[in-house]
Amino acid sequence: MRVMLRARLRDERGATIVIVGLMLVAILGMVALVTDVGGLVAMKRRVVTASDSAALAAAQSYARNQGGRCGSAGGNARALASASSFAQDNVSTATSVAFTPNCHNKSVEVQYKAPVHFFFAQVLGQGSGDDVQAASTAIWGPVGRARPAPVMVFQSQLEACGIPDNPPPEGMTVPCDLTYNSNRDLGPPFWGSLDLSNWNSTTAPCHLDAHELVREINNGGWDTELDLNAGGVPTPDCADNGRSTSIFHALEGQTLTFPVVADTPISDGGGSDGAVMNVIGFVKVTVDSVENPSTITMHIEWAGPESLVGVPVVGGPDFGERAVRLVG
Repeated sequence: MRVMLRARLRDERGATIVIVGLMLVAILGMVALVTDVGGLVAMKRRVVTASDSAALAAAQSYARNQGGRCGSAGGNARALASASSFAQDNVSTATSVAFTPNCHNKSVEVQYKAPVHFFFAQVLGQGSGDDVQAASTAIWGPVGRARPAPVMVFQSQLEACGIPDNPPPEGMTVPCDLTYNSNRDLGPPFWGSLDLSNWNSTTAPCHLDAHELVREINNGGWDTELDLNAGGVPTPDCADNGRSTSIFHALEGQTLTFPVVADTPISDGGGSDGAVMNVIGFVKVTVDSVENPSTITMHIEWAGPESLVGVPVVGGPDFGERAVRLVG
C-alpha cells in the first residue's frame, strides 16, 4: 500500500507540474499579447505621427523654396532632409522608405518605417519583431485665408517687381515700388482702400472712414480671417476711390498681409467714386515709406515666400503667401 501511495503521489506531482507549465505558457502568451502587441500598436501610432510631420515639413520646405524650387536637386534634397529630421524627432529610429514630390500638383508623399522589438514573444520563439510603416501626403499652394490690411495691391504691380517668381536668397529682400494713380479714371493701378466689411459682396459704391481703416491697419489687419472663393469663383469687394493719405502713412514700418486684386474691376460700382474689385490672393510685405505727390507710391520689401499650416487654394494665383495642409 505504501508503495502504491508513493507512486500515486509522484504521478499527481508530475501532472501538477505539467499543468503549471501549461499555465505559465498561457500566461506568457497573454503577457506577450498585451505587452508586445500593445507596443506594436503604440509604435504604429508614433510612426503615423512621424510620417505626418515629415510630409508637412517637406511641403513647408517646398512652399518656402528652401534649397531651390520643387524638382531641383537642391530643393528636393532640402525637403527630404527636413522631412527626415521631423520624422526622427518623433521616432529616432524612423527611416525613409519613399519620398515622392509632385511639383505640378504641389504635393509630396512620404513613407517612413521603424522597427518594433518584441520581448515576451521572443521567449516564446516568435521572433524579434517587424518594421511598422506609414505614408502621408501634404499639399502646398497659395493661401486662401488671411487677415489683410484694407489697402489693395494690384497683380500687375507685383508681377512688375518679379514677385513671387524671383524669390530672394535667404536673409535678403526684394525692393518694390507700388505707385497708384490718383483715381480710377486714370486706369490701374489706381489708389483705393477696400471695404473689408463688404468682403464677398458686390455692393458698391462704398465710402470708408479713414479712422476705421487706420484702426484696422494698426490692428495688424481685419479682425477675423477672410476666405477667398475656391474654384475660380471671383471674390468681390468694394474699393473706395477717396483720397486719405493718413491711411497710407499708417502703413509705414509695418509688415502686413495685403489683398491682391485683378487689374480689371468686376464692375464700376455704378459711378466713378468706387469699383467692385476681384480679390485673387494675398501678399505679405514690409512698407518702408510712402511718398505723396500727385500719385501715391509705397516703397515695400518682399522677404520671399511665407508658409503656414492652413488652407491652400489649389490652382489659384500665387503671390508668395502660401499654406500647407495634410491631406492623407
